[in-house]
Amino acid sequence: MTKAEAVATGRKMEVKSSTRPAVEVRLLEDLADFVAAVDVTAQVWGRDGGNLLPAELLRAYAYAGDPVIGGFLPDSGEMIGICIGFLASAWPDDLHLHSHMTGVTPGIQHRGVGVALKSLQRQWCLERGIADIRWTVDPMLAPNAWFNVVKLGATAHTFLPQFYGEMSDELNRGELTDRLEMNWRVGSERVEAALAGQAPNGRVIERVVDIPADYRALRQDDPKLANKLRLQVRDELSSAFEAGLEINGFSRERGYLLSPRG
Repeated sequence: MTKAEAVATGRKMEVKSSTRPAVEVRLLEDLADFVAAVDVTAQVWGRDGGNLLPAELLRAYAYAGDPVIGGFLPDSGEMIGICIGFLASAWPDDLHLHSHMTGVTPGIQHRGVGVALKSLQRQWCLERGIADIRWTVDPMLAPNAWFNVVKLGATAHTFLPQFYGEMSDELNRGELTDRLEMNWRVGSERVEAALAGQAPNGRVIERVVDIPADYRALRQDDPKLANKLRLQVRDELSSAFEAGLEINGFSRERGYLLSPRG
Protein backbone atom coordinates (compact mmCIF):
# COMPACT_ATOMS: atom_id res chain seq x y z
CA MET A 1 0.00 0.00 0.00
CA THR A 2 1.31 3.43 -0.90
CA LYS A 3 1.40 6.32 1.56
CA ALA A 4 -1.42 8.01 -0.33
CA GLU A 5 -3.56 4.86 -0.16
CA ALA A 6 -2.85 4.46 3.53
CA VAL A 7 -3.94 8.01 4.21
CA ALA A 8 -7.06 7.71 2.07
CA THR A 9 -8.25 4.47 3.67
CA GLY A 10 -7.10 4.60 7.26
CA ARG A 11 -6.16 8.21 7.91
CA LYS A 12 -2.83 6.92 9.22
CA MET A 13 0.60 6.96 7.67
CA GLU A 14 3.95 5.70 8.93
CA VAL A 15 7.33 7.08 7.94
CA LYS A 16 10.17 4.59 8.37
CA SER A 17 13.87 4.33 7.64
CA SER A 18 16.67 2.01 8.66
CA THR A 19 18.01 4.50 11.20
CA ARG A 20 14.91 6.25 12.51
CA PRO A 21 11.89 5.04 14.44
CA ALA A 22 8.61 4.96 12.55
CA VAL A 23 6.41 8.02 12.93
CA GLU A 24 2.66 7.68 12.71
CA VAL A 25 0.57 10.69 11.71
CA ARG A 26 -3.21 10.83 11.91
CA LEU A 27 -6.17 13.17 12.27
CA LEU A 28 -7.03 13.88 15.90
CA GLU A 29 -10.56 13.25 17.17
CA ASP A 30 -10.47 12.58 20.92
CA LEU A 31 -10.37 15.21 23.64
CA ALA A 32 -7.33 13.51 25.19
CA ASP A 33 -5.46 14.00 21.92
CA PHE A 34 -6.35 17.69 21.84
CA VAL A 35 -5.04 18.08 25.41
CA ALA A 36 -1.83 16.30 24.37
CA ALA A 37 -1.56 18.64 21.37
CA VAL A 38 -1.64 21.65 23.70
CA ASP A 39 1.23 20.09 25.64
CA VAL A 40 3.20 19.79 22.40
CA THR A 41 2.69 23.51 21.70
CA ALA A 42 4.02 24.28 25.19
CA GLN A 43 7.12 22.19 24.52
CA VAL A 44 7.74 23.82 21.15
CA TRP A 45 6.88 27.45 21.90
CA GLY A 46 7.74 27.51 25.61
CA ARG A 47 5.61 27.64 28.74
CA ASP A 48 3.16 30.18 27.33
CA GLY A 49 2.93 28.28 24.06
CA GLY A 50 0.18 26.16 25.54
CA ASN A 51 -2.04 29.24 25.51
CA LEU A 52 -1.72 29.71 21.75
CA LEU A 53 -4.43 27.17 20.93
CA PRO A 54 -6.49 25.71 23.80
CA ALA A 55 -7.86 22.17 23.61
CA GLU A 56 -11.46 23.36 23.24
CA LEU A 57 -10.55 25.37 20.13
CA LEU A 58 -8.76 22.39 18.60
CA ARG A 59 -11.85 20.29 19.25
CA ALA A 60 -14.00 22.92 17.55
CA TYR A 61 -11.70 22.93 14.50
CA ALA A 62 -11.86 19.14 14.23
CA TYR A 63 -15.62 19.04 14.77
CA ALA A 64 -16.05 21.61 11.99
CA GLY A 65 -14.13 19.31 9.65
CA ASP A 66 -10.75 21.03 9.66
CA PRO A 67 -7.59 18.88 9.74
CA VAL A 68 -6.01 18.73 13.22
CA ILE A 69 -3.10 16.33 12.82
CA GLY A 70 -0.82 14.69 15.37
CA GLY A 71 2.44 12.81 14.99
CA PHE A 72 3.19 9.88 17.30
CA LEU A 73 6.01 7.52 18.18
CA PRO A 74 4.32 4.14 17.55
CA ASP A 75 6.15 2.23 20.30
CA SER A 76 5.15 4.58 23.10
CA GLY A 77 2.16 6.37 21.58
CA GLU A 78 3.71 9.67 22.63
CA MET A 79 2.58 12.68 20.59
CA ILE A 80 5.66 14.48 19.32
CA GLY A 81 4.27 16.78 16.62
CA ILE A 82 1.21 18.75 15.54
CA CYS A 83 -0.08 20.29 12.33
CA ILE A 84 -3.21 22.42 12.64
CA GLY A 85 -5.07 24.09 9.78
CA PHE A 86 -8.45 25.52 8.89
CA LEU A 87 -10.24 26.30 5.66
CA ALA A 88 -10.04 29.93 4.58
CA SER A 89 -11.34 32.04 1.72
CA ALA A 90 -10.78 35.75 1.31
CA TRP A 91 -12.74 35.67 -1.96
CA PRO A 92 -15.23 33.16 -3.39
CA ASP A 93 -12.66 31.79 -5.84
CA ASP A 94 -9.79 31.62 -3.33
CA LEU A 95 -10.62 28.60 -1.15
CA HIS A 96 -7.44 27.34 0.51
CA LEU A 97 -6.24 25.78 3.74
CA HIS A 98 -4.51 28.06 6.20
CA SER A 99 -1.95 25.98 8.08
CA HIS A 100 -1.76 27.85 11.36
CA MET A 101 0.71 25.80 13.42
CA THR A 102 3.19 23.02 12.74
CA GLY A 103 5.64 21.99 15.42
CA VAL A 104 7.80 19.08 16.54
CA THR A 105 8.98 18.64 20.11
CA PRO A 106 12.63 19.47 20.88
CA GLY A 107 15.00 16.55 20.32
CA ILE A 108 12.79 14.97 17.63
CA GLN A 109 13.53 17.43 14.82
CA HIS A 110 15.28 16.26 11.66
CA ARG A 111 13.66 12.81 11.79
CA GLY A 112 11.10 13.37 9.07
CA VAL A 113 8.24 14.19 11.42
CA GLY A 114 7.57 17.62 9.93
CA VAL A 115 7.43 16.26 6.38
CA ALA A 116 5.12 13.45 7.51
CA LEU A 117 2.74 15.91 9.19
CA LYS A 118 2.66 18.20 6.16
CA SER A 119 2.26 15.24 3.79
CA LEU A 120 -0.93 14.12 5.53
CA GLN A 121 -2.20 17.70 5.48
CA ARG A 122 -1.43 17.82 1.76
CA GLN A 123 -3.23 14.52 1.15
CA TRP A 124 -6.27 15.83 3.04
CA CYS A 125 -6.40 18.78 0.64
CA LEU A 126 -5.83 16.71 -2.50
CA GLU A 127 -8.75 14.46 -1.59
CA ARG A 128 -11.01 17.52 -1.35
CA GLY A 129 -9.82 19.37 -4.43
CA ILE A 130 -8.09 22.12 -2.43
CA ALA A 131 -5.11 23.26 -4.47
CA ASP A 132 -3.31 25.63 -2.11
CA ILE A 133 -2.08 25.57 1.50
CA ARG A 134 -0.71 28.77 3.02
CA TRP A 135 1.02 29.56 6.28
CA THR A 136 3.11 32.28 7.88
CA VAL A 137 6.76 31.89 8.89
CA ASP A 138 9.42 34.05 10.49
CA PRO A 139 11.64 35.06 7.54
CA MET A 140 14.78 35.12 9.71
CA LEU A 141 14.95 31.41 10.58
CA ALA A 142 17.22 29.56 8.15
CA PRO A 143 16.26 26.00 9.23
CA ASN A 144 12.58 26.81 8.68
CA ALA A 145 13.35 28.39 5.31
CA TRP A 146 15.19 25.24 4.22
CA PHE A 147 12.30 23.05 5.35
CA ASN A 148 9.55 25.13 3.73
CA VAL A 149 11.21 26.02 0.44
CA VAL A 150 13.54 23.09 -0.24
CA LYS A 151 12.00 20.10 1.55
CA LEU A 152 8.36 21.01 0.83
CA GLY A 153 8.67 23.11 -2.33
CA ALA A 154 6.70 26.11 -1.05
CA THR A 155 7.16 29.62 -2.48
CA ALA A 156 6.49 33.11 -1.12
CA HIS A 157 5.67 36.52 -2.58
CA THR A 158 3.91 38.29 0.33
CA PHE A 159 5.61 40.00 3.28
CA LEU A 160 3.58 40.74 6.42
CA PRO A 161 5.37 43.21 8.74
CA GLN A 162 4.61 42.93 12.49
CA PHE A 163 1.80 40.54 11.54
CA TYR A 164 0.89 39.22 15.00
CA GLY A 165 1.86 42.29 17.02
CA GLU A 166 3.48 41.52 20.37
CA MET A 167 3.47 37.86 21.36
CA SER A 168 4.11 36.37 24.80
CA ASP A 169 5.49 32.91 24.01
CA GLU A 170 9.19 32.28 24.65
CA LEU A 171 10.18 32.12 20.99
CA ASN A 172 8.56 35.44 20.01
CA ARG A 173 8.53 37.53 23.20
CA GLY A 174 10.07 40.96 22.58
CA GLU A 175 10.52 40.26 18.87
CA LEU A 176 9.06 41.92 15.79
CA THR A 177 6.60 39.42 14.34
CA ASP A 178 7.39 39.91 10.66
CA ARG A 179 6.15 36.98 8.59
CA LEU A 180 6.35 35.55 5.11
CA GLU A 181 3.21 33.96 3.70
CA MET A 182 4.21 30.63 2.21
CA ASN A 183 2.24 29.19 -0.72
CA TRP A 184 2.19 25.42 -1.13
CA ARG A 185 0.55 24.38 -4.41
CA VAL A 186 -0.05 20.83 -3.32
CA GLY A 187 -0.63 19.23 -6.72
CA SER A 188 2.19 20.98 -8.57
CA GLU A 189 5.21 19.30 -10.15
CA ARG A 190 7.42 21.48 -7.97
CA VAL A 191 5.93 20.08 -4.77
CA GLU A 192 5.97 16.52 -6.08
CA ALA A 193 9.67 16.90 -6.88
CA ALA A 194 10.52 18.43 -3.51
CA LEU A 195 8.76 15.67 -1.56
CA ALA A 196 10.60 13.09 -3.66
CA GLY A 197 13.89 14.72 -2.67
CA GLN A 198 14.51 16.19 -6.10
CA ALA A 199 15.43 19.75 -6.95
CA PRO A 200 12.67 21.60 -8.84
CA ASN A 201 13.27 22.86 -12.36
CA GLY A 202 15.78 25.68 -12.26
CA ARG A 203 14.62 29.24 -12.80
CA VAL A 204 16.64 32.38 -13.37
CA ILE A 205 17.71 33.88 -10.02
CA GLU A 206 17.37 37.65 -10.16
CA ARG A 207 17.93 38.52 -6.52
CA VAL A 208 19.38 36.98 -3.35
CA VAL A 209 18.44 38.00 0.20
CA ASP A 210 20.77 36.70 2.88
CA ILE A 211 19.71 35.80 6.43
CA PRO A 212 21.80 34.66 9.42
CA ALA A 213 22.57 30.96 9.71
CA ASP A 214 21.39 31.02 13.35
CA TYR A 215 19.23 34.06 14.00
CA ARG A 216 18.14 32.96 17.48
CA ALA A 217 21.74 32.65 18.65
CA LEU A 218 22.54 36.04 17.12
CA ARG A 219 19.54 37.60 18.83
CA GLN A 220 20.76 36.28 22.18
CA ASP A 221 24.37 37.42 21.63
CA ASP A 222 23.74 40.76 19.89
CA PRO A 223 20.07 41.90 19.96
CA LYS A 224 20.81 45.24 18.27
CA LEU A 225 22.52 43.60 15.30
CA ALA A 226 19.75 41.00 15.08
CA ASN A 227 17.11 43.71 14.93
CA LYS A 228 19.10 45.66 12.36
CA LEU A 229 19.35 42.61 10.11
CA ARG A 230 15.64 41.85 10.55
CA LEU A 231 14.71 45.33 9.34
CA GLN A 232 17.14 44.98 6.45
CA VAL A 233 15.57 41.68 5.39
CA ARG A 234 12.12 43.28 5.71
CA ASP A 235 13.14 46.05 3.30
CA GLU A 236 14.87 43.73 0.83
CA LEU A 237 12.10 41.16 0.60
CA SER A 238 9.34 43.76 0.46
CA SER A 239 11.15 45.53 -2.37
CA ALA A 240 11.69 42.28 -4.25
CA PHE A 241 8.03 41.28 -3.96
CA GLU A 242 6.91 44.71 -5.13
CA ALA A 243 9.14 44.20 -8.18
CA GLY A 244 7.26 41.01 -9.09
CA LEU A 245 9.73 38.49 -7.69
CA GLU A 246 9.03 35.49 -5.46
CA ILE A 247 11.07 33.20 -3.26
CA ASN A 248 11.44 29.87 -5.02
CA GLY A 249 14.75 28.67 -3.63
CA PHE A 250 16.90 28.76 -0.51
CA SER A 251 20.61 28.18 -0.06
CA ARG A 252 22.30 27.79 3.32
CA GLU A 253 25.27 29.64 1.88
CA ARG A 254 23.43 32.43 0.00
CA GLY A 255 19.96 32.80 1.57
CA TYR A 256 16.64 33.31 -0.20
CA LEU A 257 16.75 32.94 -4.00
CA LEU A 258 14.19 35.02 -5.88
CA SER A 259 12.92 34.70 -9.44
CA PRO A 260 10.15 36.34 -11.46
CA ARG A 261 6.78 35.24 -10.14
CA GLY A 262 5.03 32.49 -12.04
